[in-house]
Order: sequence, then structure tokens, then C-alpha cells
Amino acid sequence: MFSSGLLPILFLLSGCAVSLITARYALTRTTIAGHRYFALFMTAIAIWLFGYALEFATLTSARKFFWAKTQYLGIPFVTPILVIYLVRYRGSRWLDGWRVLPLLVVPIATAIIIWVKTEWIWTSAELVTVSNLTFYTFEYGNWFIINFAHAYLFHFIGLALVVDIIRRSPILTFAQGGLLFGGLSLPLLGNIFYILNADPLPRVDWTPFAIVVFGIVTAWVMFEFRWLDLTPIASTTALESLPDSVLLLDLNNRIRSFNSNARAFYNGLCVIQANNSLILRRGRCNLKLR
Repeated sequence: MFSSGLLPILFLLSGCAVSLITARYALTRTTIAGHRYFALFMTAIAIWLFGYALEFATLTSARKFFWAKTQYLGIPFVTPILVIYLVRYRGSRWLDGWRVLPLLVVPIATAIIIWVKTEWIWTSAELVTVSNLTFYTFEYGNWFIINFAHAYLFHFIGLALVVDIIRRSPILTFAQGGLLFGGLSLPLLGNIFYILNADPLPRVDWTPFAIVVFGIVTAWVMFEFRWLDLTPIASTTALESLPDSVLLLDLNNRIRSFNSNARAFYNGLCVIQANNSLILRRGRCNLKLR
């Protein structure tokens, strides 16, 4: 029933498992704005990876074509749902409820069209074999171009939002934030290589493989550095506006941030990072959050 080329198939399935575990973890962080959207984002990635793995793994052309279409139950939703989550995580509530629907019109239409009007997305399909992997390559129709432009637009918006979150975050260091930004950039680069036919294995779409790396990076940042243990980044601005001295703790009672009044109250408060937590010290010192 299954073809050779086991290693990339297992890699994709491992990425699918990591995505689902991360989605499940995000659902438990009920105090975080937009946590359900992050879970949906990781679930959409899992659907994409699972479909691509089964397109490689199954032997018959009909089954390969079925799994190629199944991927579009996840692909169109990845970037718009990511943007919705990032907007909510930053503390903005304007993108909520029915307001998210305009962002999802193209993804929902694409997920329907792939089944009822496939030729609008793929004008032709050809089975090819590269390094023991047999899969479909396609010529694309007009609706694919619409979905492609929609996905790229929201990917760039997502990157801009991530940069803003990294800049304002009291949790992520520059290195950790850079790792997160780089992980999110990888799928974009993989897709560009695929479109330009400049990838190491011609006709192989490296975007899902890059997404596996992004999923692993995201899971690492979330679990190791507790990215979702803290309320949205907008809390930093709120802290500075308070007249009292305030220390901000995460769900594990670790100090994550403080306002300028707290610094003055504690007579020159400074901070270093150790074991992913903040250590406060009084007096004159040159230590700062790295």
C-alpha cells in the first residue's frame, strides 16, 4: 500500500504530530487572548502536512490526487488564521467574532472549489517520480493565483506582526525572537524556491518541510520559554500607564516584567535573565534583559 521514500514521509508525519501537540497545549492556555486561533493555526498546518505525507505514501494515482486535494482543507487557512491570532495576542479586540469572516472568504472558497471546480485551481495534473517519491505536479488556474496572492499578503502581515511582538515582548530575548521570525520565514522561502523551480529536488514542494521546522521552533519557544504563559504584549503599555509599582508574573509565578515606577521604588531595579526567568537586583548595576 505504501511506496518508498520513507524518510520524508516520516518527517512530515512527525511535523503533523508536533503541530497537533502544540495545538492541544494552546487550547489549555485559556487566559491568553486568541489561544483558540493559535490552535486552529497549528491544526491547519497539521492537515497540510498529513495530506502531503499521504500523497507521497499512497500508491494509486486516485488516492494521491485525493490527498493532494485534502491538503487544501489546511493550506488556505494557515496565514490568515495566524494573522488573526497575532492581532489578538497583541491585545487588540477589533478582529473578533464576525469581523474575522472577511479574512476567511478566500480560504473557505478555496477549500470548496478544490472539490467542486478543481480545474479553477489546477488546470492539469501530472504524476512524477523524484528520488523514489511519486507525487503530482500541477499547472495552475486563476483561482490558485487569487489564493496564492491572499496567502502571501497575510504571510507578510504576519511577519510584520511578529517583528512588533518581538520588539515589545518582555519575555522573548532577541535571539529567541529571531529564531521565531526565522522559523516563520522558512515556509515563505521554501515556497519561493518551489515556484521558481530552484529547489534541490525539482518539482518537490519544500514549503511543507519548512513548515515542519517552523512547527518545531514554535513548539520549542512555547514549551521552553513559556511564550503563552503571559497575557498579551499590550500589557507592557498598560503597566507603564499605572501609577503604582507593578511586577508582572506569569502563570508559574515567575517575574516577567515590571514598570518604571517599580524600578524607582526598588532604588535602581535592574534585571537579568536566568533559566528563562527574571532576577531582580537593587542598587547600581549594568545588567539588563538580554
